[in-house]
Amino acid sequence: MELKLPQLVYDQMKTYKALYAEELPAIMKKEPAFDDDSYIKHLQTVYVIGDGDSLYAAKAVEYVFRAISGIDYRPVPAFEFTKYTIDGFSAEKAASSLLIGLSASGGSPFVVDAMKKYKDYYPNSHVLSICGKVGGEIEKQATEIFSVQILELGRTPGIRTYAASMVGLLAIACEVAEKRSFKGAYSRGDIIQFLEASSEGIEQTLSETLGQGKEIINLLDDSFIAFVGSGPSHGTALFEAAKFVETSGIYSFGQDLEEWNHVEGFAYPLASMLVIHLNPGAAYRRAETLAISASKLGHKIVVVVPEELEATELGDACVVTYGPYDDLLSPLTQYIPFTLLAAVVAENYGRAMFLTDTQIWSRL
Repeated sequence: MELKLPQLVYDQMKTYKALYAEELPAIMKKEPAFDDDSYIKHLQTVYVIGDGDSLYAAKAVEYVFRAISGIDYRPVPAFEFTKYTIDGFSAEKAASSLLIGLSASGGSPFVVDAMKKYKDYYPNSHVLSICGKVGGEIEKQATEIFSVQILELGRTPGIRTYAASMVGLLAIACEVAEKRSFKGAYSRGDIIQFLEASSEGIEQTLSETLGQGKEIINLLDDSFIAFVGSGPSHGTALFEAAKFVETSGIYSFGQDLEEWNHVEGFAYPLASMLVIHLNPGAAYRRAETLAISASKLGHKIVVVVPEELEATELGDACVVTYGPYDDLLSPLTQYIPFTLLAAVVAENYGRAMFLTDTQIWSRL
């Protein structure tokens, strides 16, 4: 397998200002996805299926999708949907549902299989593909297609495409709301404005995060990492953990912050790193108390905060995202610092991404 070095992450991060100023807003401005939209008025549930980054993108925008569209929204792993979820459907339920197959590559096998099986069971069902590659296999299984293809800059652990997938889902949420004449919490213009404003803070976020690389490496001390957050930040935590695994080879996992308190909080080593999303919003107080109690146990606490909380004294280190902040929209930017830090850590240990510096790599 071709050697994948962490420099690829640095190279792609250099494009992030333009990504948020131009490419992502362009996705929000695309032509409508639905040709026959008569069923949208009767739509009750949206199911989004994906694997890995696509699933985490779907999870990250779960709350804002509902807030925009007013529709029940359920992200489901593609394999789980194929083997379990689909058995709970009926023709009546399928008629009031929209299945979205999400794939950055355009060919995720279990997403393709799930879409095909769903259409075989319910030939008149509505199936949308959100695809990062035009002409991908999932498009062949869809009744409607929405492309989130952006400039291809080489394979990395799916960072630009992750952002595009999230924004693609928000574009669909806005279209659903518009066709239902539903006034949600955010309009299409609100999302575009947030993305463009975020582009102004990205370079500062990247610069200051790079400056903290050595501090994070010292705190890590070759242990594993737990990333925790609640609500929108839970999806972000899942993605951050995936990037740390794929980029640096360090075992990491994402968890809901209260679930970590219930279970993993009782696990050794007590000096392991715990990354907590400490965001103004509904989960702030619980995140704050968790940071304090986990620190007393001996964990190395790193808090991820928006600019307005950069003066916080909680934690052993504080990583800041600069630019506008909104609780439900926070997944659009808060994954950035630790995606970059994963490359910093990998470079420090002399590791390549995806274990491509080993001779034993194979996909299970």
